Amino acid sequence: MQKQFWTSRGFAILDVNHRGSSGYGRQFRDSLYGFWGERDTDDIVAGIRHLIAQRKVDPKRICIRGKSAGGYAVLRALTEYPEIFKVGACYYGIGNLVTLSATTHKFEKHYTDRLVDEIFNPETSSQPQSKFYQRSPINKMSQLGSAMIIFQGALDRVVPPSVSQEVIGVLESAGIDHEYVEYADEAHGFKQPKNNINAWQKELAFYRRVLGDKIERI
Repeated sequence: MQKQFWTSRGFAILDVNHRGSSGYGRQFRDSLYGFWGERDTDDIVAGIRHLIAQRKVDPKRICIRGKSAGGYAVLRALTEYPEIFKVGACYYGIGNLVTLSATTHKFEKHYTDRLVDEIFNPETSSQPQSKFYQRSPINKMSQLGSAMIIFQGALDRVVPPSVSQEVIGVLESAGIDHEYVEYADEAHGFKQPKNNINAWQKELAFYRRVLGDKIERI
């Protein structure tokens, strides 16, 4: 239904099953360990570049959206490849791996260590030589060249609101076009249909404004 929401409004969708995803065996799934934020982002951008080369999409109107780890991939893509994207939507994504590791609940607390291939240390992980620092999009927001809309659940314990609000603070300081939407009754992974529908509508309206309202209305 979500894909139909977008295709019926004039969007083409590339749904990337990047390295680290399930469906292609354990080696493919485990290939993201140690390279989170790198290989997944590279796979997404490679797919987009392929579509551009095939002339199936407008290179000046590329949007990117994602949730949770997908939201992290959105922020990584927007800061590592700013020339490709016009606008992005991040749902409860991760801008700062240090903040995430320090505030997430105990069941997820050490999962990031394996994905980054470094043991989180509050005293050293915020230093430039740390992989936690190097792969945190918030430290590269100066490279951002696109508008952003960010969605967050106030009850989220996996990616707490402070993680998204930290990104918003940087966007505001830099004067970057953005919008922040927080739902008081949502946790991690929006469950309520009314909130999802509202979020899609707000996301669509944001895209239309940024892209010049040239998207077909249905």
